[in-house]
Amino acid sequence: MRWTNYHSHSHFSDGKFAPELYIESAIAQNLLAYGVSDHGPHPFSGNGNLTYEGVENYVETIYQLKAKYSDAIQLYCGMEVDYIPSYMGVSHPTIQASNLDYTICSVHHAGFYEDGKIFGIDNSAAGLEKGIREIYAGDVQAMVERYYELTRTMLQTDKPDILGHLDRIKKNNQHQSFFSEQSSWYREAIEATVDVIAASGVIVEVNTKSYYKSYTQEPDPSYWILEMLHQRQVPIQLSSDTHHPDDITKSFETVRDRLVQIGFRTQRIFLDGIWKEVSLIE
Repeated sequence: MRWTNYHSHSHFSDGKFAPELYIESAIAQNLLAYGVSDHGPHPFSGNGNLTYEGVENYVETIYQLKAKYSDAIQLYCGMEVDYIPSYMGVSHPTIQASNLDYTICSVHHAGFYEDGKIFGIDNSAAGLEKGIREIYAGDVQAMVERYYELTRTMLQTDKPDILGHLDRIKKNNQHQSFFSEQSSWYREAIEATVDVIAASGVIVEVNTKSYYKSYTQEPDPSYWILEMLHQRQVPIQLSSDTHHPDDITKSFETVRDRLVQIGFRTQRIFLDGIWKEVSLIE
């Protein structure tokens, strides 16, 4: 089948190369459509995000590439927006004025240190431990529940087109070293979040990056969460969170096969300028 991928990063944020190299790779791999979705700006960002001043140039560049490659691939301009209450979300004026084809919104942060620096939940295991210790007084459950609370609030107040890597919180939890995903409180947090997802109508991406990078043994979200999403008829979309041109469709076939086993038959993609359900089965 002809794949699509709408979650990708270029040198405009934390990707490796200019966006044209990714587009050429997508064409070489015979993708039906491809979306560039660099990390949007926010007040606490470092070198891994667009600046507020750089958004216009980013969008102009992708639109120029859309025109250049229009005979070879459907190309779309998106952005992965951080949800940070009071500071950033898809309704922020900068995002709204950007003429994007679609938005992905993700939760990458779960609080602030006393010095005002933001706590990133997925940078490293050491960083995760530091935030739990200094912001949550060592209470892992409180930190994880806050992460999912932020996800629910975003879906209820500032909804994007696509929800990014739902359970990203597990990235540095290899071997369940911080918390058990089998814990009743964790399952309750997931179920509460899935209920809000189903009510929102948002598309949930099935992000293969943690899997192909061997951070985890399953994609984001995990298969047991995807079973819950399927039961509630939540639309999904395969993505690879591309940072390198070689990773555009990495692990798609393996993950697709599991999605079909769960019961998914379609994914929702942006094609011909609208959202469409297309078959996952060749």
